[in-house]
Amino acid sequence: MVRLLAQPSDPVTVVVRGHAGTDLGVSPTSLTFTAGNWDESQTVHLTAQQEATEDYTNDVVDLTLTAVGGGYDGEEETVRVTIIDRDERPGAVTISIYDGQAGESDGTLRLPIELSRAVDRTVMVQYASSDVEAESVADYVSSRGIVIFEPGATRGAIAMTVIDNEVPEPTETFVVRLSQAQGATLGRSTGTGTIRDDDGGAAVVAVEDAEVLDEEVRFRVVLSPAQRVPVSVAYRTRDGTAKAGEDYEAASGVVTLAAGTVEAMITVGLLSGGLDWEAETFTVHLVSSEEAEIATAVAEATIQSTKVLEEEILAAYAARFLRTSSAQVVEALGDRFRFGADGAACAAGERAELARLGPAGWDPSLGELLGGCRMSATSYDGAFRVWGRGAYRRFHGRDGWTLRGEVTTGMLGADYQWHGGWLAGVLLSHSQGDGSFTLAPESGEVSAGMTGVYPYVSYIGAGWEVWLSAGAGRGQAQVRAMKTDLASWFGAMGVRGRWVSNGRIGLHYRGDVLVTEAELTGPAVTAEAYRIRAGVEAHARIRGRLRPYVEALVRRDGGSAETGTGLEVGGGVRVDYPAWGLKGDVHAQGLVMHTADAFTEWGVSALVQVGRRTEGMMVRVRPSWGPARSMYGRQTIQDVVPVGADAYRTEVEWGYGVPWKDGTARSIVGVTQMSQGRVYRLGGEFHPADPVSFSVFGLMHGQATLGVNVRGMLQY
Repeated sequence: MVRLLAQPSDPVTVVVRGHAGTDLGVSPTSLTFTAGNWDESQTVHLTAQQEATEDYTNDVVDLTLTAVGGGYDGEEETVRVTIIDRDERPGAVTISIYDGQAGESDGTLRLPIELSRAVDRTVMVQYASSDVEAESVADYVSSRGIVIFEPGATRGAIAMTVIDNEVPEPTETFVVRLSQAQGATLGRSTGTGTIRDDDGGAAVVAVEDAEVLDEEVRFRVVLSPAQRVPVSVAYRTRDGTAKAGEDYEAASGVVTLAAGTVEAMITVGLLSGGLDWEAETFTVHLVSSEEAEIATAVAEATIQSTKVLEEEILAAYAARFLRTSSAQVVEALGDRFRFGADGAACAAGERAELARLGPAGWDPSLGELLGGCRMSATSYDGAFRVWGRGAYRRFHGRDGWTLRGEVTTGMLGADYQWHGGWLAGVLLSHSQGDGSFTLAPESGEVSAGMTGVYPYVSYIGAGWEVWLSAGAGRGQAQVRAMKTDLASWFGAMGVRGRWVSNGRIGLHYRGDVLVTEAELTGPAVTAEAYRIRAGVEAHARIRGRLRPYVEALVRRDGGSAETGTGLEVGGGVRVDYPAWGLKGDVHAQGLVMHTADAFTEWGVSALVQVGRRTEGMMVRVRPSWGPARSMYGRQTIQDVVPVGADAYRTEVEWGYGVPWKDGTARSIVGVTQMSQGRVYRLGGEFHPADPVSFSVFGLMHGQATLGVNVRGMLQY
């Protein structure tokens, strides 16, 4: 009889093999179990064939039953079949005992005993019982004695008393052995008695769907009814959408329910670093048990990241906000030590002038318009300086989701310079970041603000300069309804020096290191970022009018946001012929390599100007391509190219200047061509005095309405 121990998920085919080439016939050789008849026993008929050559010995055949499909793939069971040779040598008589079985409530278990043929004499044989799993006194009454066959008799039985102990227990066995036969020889000398427990049914085990905890999954194995002996069940895990080694730890083994207990746990460890936002599943399979039947063999666990979505978004955004705002501070300090020029400048008017050429829906923020503005004022003795700067930057990252943001930073610094090259000061900054995230089907807004204080010091030596800064910031970050405090720590240093410098050739080196960290106190999240940069600048002067230059920069980014190494190169040529009124500049730069996926940056620009900017005729042509103009630039929107717009444009401008009071006045006609349209300008510039300039332009967009742009500038 063949049957399954648990309901399959699909039809199961059981194939019988191992009888080929033997004296055993098998029919049928294939059985099919479905979800409707899986618990019904099916019969395989075994037939002993007559031997071609009589050898008067018993044959043993091992049949292999292999299951395929329905979750039983790979399951095998081996059954040993003994073909008893009842043929006798001429004149020989054998006596044999066979197996028997009974339930506890039956009271008696009978083991058949037979002679191979009838004889005209009395045949006797002794017998004795012996324990296997069943125990005498507790499960059956042990017995020993003599079986007598009268002349002509061939069949008999040994009756064993079975004890109904009313204790649930698995099926148990004992054996009865024959010895000292008289009037015959021993054939099969051992018979097995099988006692079935019918006290409330056989022991049954089942596994239940999992309880998922933070670091592990627990499957409960239930036994019914309780047993007075331990029950062991073999199990193993199997992948679903969750993968062993990535999401959970593969497990297999044996779970044991102690005597008298009805449940036990199978524990599977989770790999928290591999958990995904989307729910994934894996299963535990009960494979086999010798002491109990398996009712439910498969249980499922559903796992996914237990962290709150808002916590993960805050951690990802905080890392990028921190890296961006800290980089803006480093750029500001680097420019302070590199340039240090007095005056004020801001290109907000030019940005607003061409904002309408951006793609539909592009509405530049105040930070976008004011990014890159700077000011500086120095005391009369040149020792004390107050300076300021605005910076704006956008970022776009992927970390299992899409994350976009922009950071605007305003900075105000004050420092004092001593004779001997030392300078010390403090920088006060405030950064405001706004962004959005998308994780289907979730999306939302995220923001952060931080105010920081950063003392700094620098020293200028003979042909080199080094600076150092450290500080801390405090602020808040928010996503949806979750709002938390933000605390940051910052450290940076930079160096710039001259390798070669004379009237014709110059070679400079520069580099900086930035390390920063922040803690979100609400969800207890830590974000960190670091950046290392090193580069060189080289230029040459040919006859004082032609100046080619080249620059290169290597950078390494790391921490909680994107990481990778990149190489940027750039170069150009500057031309200046004052006698001809000719000035030109061609510049190109690009990110030629970076290990971060899909990270690119490049730019090409040119400037040709004929005539002086003050009096007389002036013609200027300026084509440009790409989003960046200099690798050491502030990465703001300096050149009025809206983010997402086509990065190519050409500007042409004609002007004529005449003396006007103590300054100059110039009429200007210009046109700017971009892929989104064309802008025409007509107006004039007035410079009544050196520190003051004023301009009025009429604007006409090829696809929009007319407008007026008024701009003034005061340098101090």
